[in-house]
Amino acid sequence: MKLDLQDLPCPQPVTRVKEEFEKMKVGDSLKITINNETSKQNIERFLNSIEQDFTSGKQGEQHFISFTKEDRQKKSSNVYDEVLFLKSLSVGDGELGKMLFAGFLQTLKERKIGKIILVNEAVKVICDETNPSFNTLKDLEQMGVKILACGNCLNFFALEPKFGIVSNAYEIVDTLFNSKVVSL
Repeated sequence: MKLDLQDLPCPQPVTRVKEEFEKMKVGDSLKITINNETSKQNIERFLNSIEQDFTSGKQGEQHFISFTKEDRQKKSSNVYDEVLFLKSLSVGDGELGKMLFAGFLQTLKERKIGKIILVNEAVKVICDETNPSFNTLKDLEQMGVKILACGNCLNFFALEPKFGIVSNAYEIVDTLFNSKVVSL
């Protein structure tokens, strides 16, 4: 079976793969064609999350991912550690809000947290080394915290992250609905 997902906007490629996967029977194979590196990474993360082996390659501008559905049960539950959901660059208004934002993030180093999700203006933190919270988030990532940044938000602001994972709506929503979420 083949699935051509070229030129589809986020999160459609990964959503379509998930829908197709649910229809497949064990032993069915799927070859996916895409022309976007971020979509390729999102699909690979999805397949890894459901413990499916796959192969991937590239020819010109096209990426290919192939897999055969395996009969596997996830070894761990789909529930993540605590997740911090950030959608702005402050906690409240003005300078005080910016100071609180930086202080709260610094305090996270003392707490076990699984992921930080950045949407809207919050994606700017991991793109700007002069941001007061840039190094704090980088340190948290080095401590094992996954930093997920909304790919559409990064594109909207025309930004490139210095670290973290460029994510998508599917992965973000899945994380939010399977986690204990704290929002600042």
